[in-house]
Amino acid sequence: MKGTAWSTARGSLGLWTPAPMMLLMAVRDHGEAAFVEPIVTLLDRLSGPTLYLFADLAALSSYDSALRTGLTNRFGRDRARIVDFPIMLGSKIVAMGVTVANLALGGMVTTHTSRELFTSAVDKRLFALGVVGFSSNALTNFSAASSADA
Repeated sequence: MKGTAWSTARGSLGLWTPAPMMLLMAVRDHGEAAFVEPIVTLLDRLSGPTLYLFADLAALSSYDSALRTGLTNRFGRDRARIVDFPIMLGSKIVAMGVTVANLALGGMVTTHTSRELFTSAVDKRLFALGVVGFSSNALTNFSAASSADA
């Protein structure tokens, strides 16, 4: 299964949709405002009455506020459909931003600082959805220079 990756001089983004109702994101270094568009584009393509979102932000050290506000606004539109939204955190600055976004989203986000707990949540959801040939390893192994291989 292939993913899609973007890279700028300051940061990188990896996206995967291993199931029609599931979106996995990994953002490294700096979260660019320009990352909103590809995330929203894939989110708009998801189908089904429920959505499962996962974000690995462990290697994210800073971000444009437009990334946080743009995604918070868009995720808020699907709040009733989003069943699961675990986020892996590393930076305290990013954790504060996620806390603010989570308040605006009504508390739907579950934050993790343990890689093991986060990847377990991803892999359990993949198993529950019957996804084969893809694992949480894609989140940490993607190459921002080209399409990401799972």
